[in-house]
Order: sequence, then C-alpha cells, then structure tokens
Amino acid sequence: MAQIWMQLLLAGAIGVLAGYILWGARPTRQEPDQPPQAEADPVTRPIADTPAEDPLADMEERLRDATARLDRCRGDRLRKDARIRELEALVDELRGEAAFTAPLPDPDVIPTRPAGRDAPRPGGADDLTRIQGIGPKLQSLCHDLGIYHFDQLAALTPAELAWIDAHLPGFPGRATRDDWPGQARRLLES
Repeated sequence: MAQIWMQLLLAGAIGVLAGYILWGARPTRQEPDQPPQAEADPVTRPIADTPAEDPLADMEERLRDATARLDRCRGDRLRKDARIRELEALVDELRGEAAFTAPLPDPDVIPTRPAGRDAPRPGGADDLTRIQGIGPKLQSLCHDLGIYHFDQLAALTPAELAWIDAHLPGFPGRATRDDWPGQARRLLES
C-alpha cells in the first residue's frame, strides 16, 4: 500500500513539474485596465499579412521583421520552443518566396515568342536538364514551347526570354533568373 502511495506522489510531482515547464513559463495575461503592449513585446506581436502596393517590398519587410524577431526570440530561453519553431518556419517560407520571386520585367522589352520547332532534330532532343534550374517538368514545358536544343536557348533574345518567362506556368521568371541562354552557350562551348 505504501508503495502505491509513493508512486502516486511521484506521478503528481512529475505532473506538476511538467505543467510548470509547459505552462508556467508563459507570459501572464494582461489586465484589462493596463494599456496594450503590442509593440513592446516583439515575440508575441502577430506578423502582418496585409498585402502592400509593392509585394516584393512587403515581402522583404516581412522577412526583415520575422528575422529580427527570431533573433530576439533565440536569446529568450523562456519562450523559445514553439514560437521559435513557428518563426523559423515563417523565415524559411519567406526566404523561399524571395528566392523564387520573378524579376521585374524590363519595361523596354516587349515579349516576343521565339521561333520554336515542331519536333526535335533527327538526332533527338538535347538533355535540357543539364542546365541548372531545368528539371524534368521544365524540360517538358520547354518541349511544349518548341524548345528542344541548347542552341535554341543560347540564341534567345531578351524579348524571347521575357516571353518564355511569362509562359512557364508555375515558374515565372525562371529562365532569366537562372540565365538559361548563358548556361546553354557554356554547354555548347564545352
């Protein structure tokens, strides 16, 4: 019987310790008569998701804000667990969006459809996946646009490159960002 009471007492102590670790370190609720402290606590302040007139500038601002808040959070040992993981995920997401944001089109360049081919030359299509940034999906999209060979990519003008960037669904700006013509020229030279 004493052994059962000892086990119950031990389980209760573990429960109290776990409760303190999980919930005891949280900030206390603010009393209604106190002024709000939204700006005073950068860790608990929500991240704005409202779109701005310039989406790229808004995304950069959100990334800077989230990164600064993450840095502040990392030093605060009491709140680090869940909130840091949440902010790390947000920073990674925003960095991913920033990495795949299409470059702003040059207003002086009028997109022009490049002269494509109906089928590859008799020797077969080149392996476009040798170009960094082109995987099997993009290679298939290039084939749909009539581009099968490195020399076709190497000969693209800025206007034709702008047209390709605009007609790669799900990959806007990829051809310019990864410099497909330059990579194709290097492959042809080697």
